[in-house]
Amino acid sequence: MALHPVIVCPECEKKFRSKADVRGKKIKCPFCSELFLVPVGESSTAIHEKEGGRPEPSTPAGAAESEDGEEAENADPYGLTTLDLAPRCPHCAEEMESAEAVVCLKCGYNTLTREWGKIEKRLGVTAGRHFFHLLPAIICFGILVICVIQALIRDVLVPYWVAEFQWLNWYDYEGLRVWETLFDLAIIFALGRYIYRRFVVTPLPEEIELD
Repeated sequence: MALHPVIVCPECEKKFRSKADVRGKKIKCPFCSELFLVPVGESSTAIHEKEGGRPEPSTPAGAAESEDGEEAENADPYGLTTLDLAPRCPHCAEEMESAEAVVCLKCGYNTLTREWGKIEKRLGVTAGRHFFHLLPAIICFGILVICVIQALIRDVLVPYWVAEFQWLNWYDYEGLRVWETLFDLAIIFALGRYIYRRFVVTPLPEEIELD
């Protein structure tokens, strides 16, 4: 009876069994498609028929079986080698900068609003515009400092000054000083709020849009 030799591919080192004796012939590996020459005279690579004189079932012409008797299958029948999972723009199919990116840098498509970015020409902020933008806040800061100093002088020193002049006794009244202090605090709060918004919230003026 014929022998069914076991062949080892020199490229992928996988074993398979051919349908006939192919020693001394060039064959193609069914796993890696490598073309190689089968050595001659290697008795250790042959498998005898099964006991009882019944030969093993042979595969169809030109086919090869694996060492376990299963048909050798192509691991990638459709030619897919890699799976690309990178995020891509739904409009131009270009790769996005990252998975969290919203706007495509290639075509400007916004994946959230489903709109394309607009091209605008704007004039940058110069040092002069920046200074005049902050100038009102600087003036308000000076007024705020004056209000604080004036309130301290009125509430701390004025009562002693009034005591030296009898005709200013009418001014030495606690209720009057309370109302004046509340008025000063309201002005200080308004000025401080404006200064905070100008220096912290909007420290730069808006850019000028060109036609």
